[in-house]
Amino acid sequence: MVPLLWVCERATPRAAFLWGWTCGLAFFATSLSWVTISMSQYGKLPWAVSDGLMLALCSYLALFFGAFGLGFRAWVRQFGLWGALLAPLLWVSLEMVRGRLFSGLPWSLLGYSQYRFLDIIQISDTTGVYGVSFLLALSNVALWGLLRRQRRGFFLAAFFLGVLAAAWAYGRMRLSENMVDPGRTIPVGVVQGNISMDQKWDESFRGETLKIYGRLSHRAAGLDSERPHLLVWPESAAPFLFEVDRAGREELLRTVRNEGAFLLFGSPAVDFSRHGSPLLYNSAYLVSPQGVTLSRYDKIHLVPFGEYVPLSGILSFVGKMVEGIGDFRGGTQYTLQSIDGTPFGTVICFEVIFPELVREFVGSSRPGLLERAG
Repeated sequence: MVPLLWVCERATPRAAFLWGWTCGLAFFATSLSWVTISMSQYGKLPWAVSDGLMLALCSYLALFFGAFGLGFRAWVRQFGLWGALLAPLLWVSLEMVRGRLFSGLPWSLLGYSQYRFLDIIQISDTTGVYGVSFLLALSNVALWGLLRRQRRGFFLAAFFLGVLAAAWAYGRMRLSENMVDPGRTIPVGVVQGNISMDQKWDESFRGETLKIYGRLSHRAAGLDSERPHLLVWPESAAPFLFEVDRAGREELLRTVRNEGAFLLFGSPAVDFSRHGSPLLYNSAYLVSPQGVTLSRYDKIHLVPFGEYVPLSGILSFVGKMVEGIGDFRGGTQYTLQSIDGTPFGTVICFEVIFPELVREFVGSSRPGLLERAG
């Protein structure tokens, strides 16, 4: 971020905003480039339309970078290097707004880049990912201050090192604690079929899909002397309506009974109880070793233009352009699933980047789980 800080400080207000916006456009155009593949290959949109929609989305998200550039310039001009201390707060505030406005898109928050540095990211049990983003923004401000070669620049660097040392010390303390309760620990087998989207939803390939997951589950169960108590398959691992398709359901449950383990897996669900068209949900099921369905969680935060069309009543033309999109409905319950009395929440794909949504599951559990989840 240092080059951005350097140019924004010296620019006019308009230029500072444009520098920030340009930086944001480059950032999101690279980190969201997969959106065009999703829309064109699976949504059947022309490439030109997919690229245009992706750039429109990136242009909107880049506004937050532009606002940061403008705010940084204003504070430094008004308060000098002391004003730069407000820049990390501004960055984090804009990340929080971006994660909530218009259904929210907290994609590629700065703090996520530090996932390998366990000592530092432990502060997220209190601050969330935003605390790690604050540290990164502060490090850039400190480096920018040093390049200014002024006494206050050295103060900024010293302040950052103090905050970093405190975060590191807290992380070491947390990692030294025994946070695992042996009485609440179960062996888990995680299975990933690596099946392409083109094949996954091909009805003629459905049987092979279930065989692949069956073989992998059997292999996972035999990797260790302690058999998995829970097997986890990914989102949409069962590419059929689990509650409706009897043949597919029985084939899946046969695998569950053979392995003698609980199974958590993803499959579409349908609700026929309402008048009009049936409602589709992207769901996660928990099945017992005996093949009994114990619970179902319906994905709450859906992917815009992937699982539903925002403002479909106004943007009706988008629904016509996108094949097979806009059919899902969001769930309304933070459903806790449970194995042997131990509750857990299941977030599906896109939902995992929403810290507030994950926290709702923790808040729905019995007292004390919040500390262990941290």
